[in-house]
Amino acid sequence: MIMRSYAGGLLCLLMLLTSPGALSTVSPLRVVLDDNYPPYSFRDDHGRLQGLRIDLWHLWSEIHHRPVVLRGEHWAEAKRDLLSGQADVIDTIFDTPRRQQTYQFAPPYAEVPPYPLPARSLLSGATTIFCPFTPSLA
Repeated sequence: MIMRSYAGGLLCLLMLLTSPGALSTVSPLRVVLDDNYPPYSFRDDHGRLQGLRIDLWHLWSEIHHRPVVLRGEHWAEAKRDLLSGQADVIDTIFDTPRRQQTYQFAPPYAEVPPYPLPARSLLSGATTIFCPFTPSLA
């Protein structure tokens, strides 16, 4: 009888933990990134974040069933927020020997060619910028 109650309680616990409501208790992944780095991340004319990395983070969230909170900030603020624990991930950061002393890096998702992109002010309100590669979702 005790074993049956234990098994029943365990079954109820497993059902509760695997219910759709249990997934909503997953804490969001807090991601900071530069908000002035087109075509990866930048603000549109209404101040909303957009760009390749924004789209990929939304897709990552759907695939992994984990909410993502994206915060576009000035680069210095983004680095400060990560180091102070106010963010979990910093995106669009270059891997350098000096930064390896402070940060852990995932493999790069793209090679950034050494050519200039036009400044946002030169685009006459355009919201699409040519991107010569395809970023991966890995």
